[in-house]
Amino acid sequence: MRVQVHVVGCGGGPFRAEVELEPGSTVNHLLEWLERAGRMPKVFDAPDAASPSDGSVPQGLLVIVNHVNAAVLDGAGTRLADGDSVTVIAAVAGG
Repeated sequence: MRVQVHVVGCGGGPFRAEVELEPGSTVNHLLEWLERAGRMPKVFDAPDAASPSDGSVPQGLLVIVNHVNAAVLDGAGTRLADGDSVTVIAAVAGG
């Protein structure tokens, strides 16, 4: 299945692409794909990051699936479908 992805604030500038994922893939699978592709930091390795097994989107990330915050859906376990649009926004901190 193909998913439209837009990543903002993860370093390296904005990233837009159509990503090919296995049918039944979740937000978690997409985040792992983005890490492997070098399009975002390794959020699951951070000491304060939520474990992918607990269903939470990692701290510091906002994931929007078809204009709905994934946190109010099934978090990282939100199933994706062909043609979905996913935006990943990293929190920006500092001063």
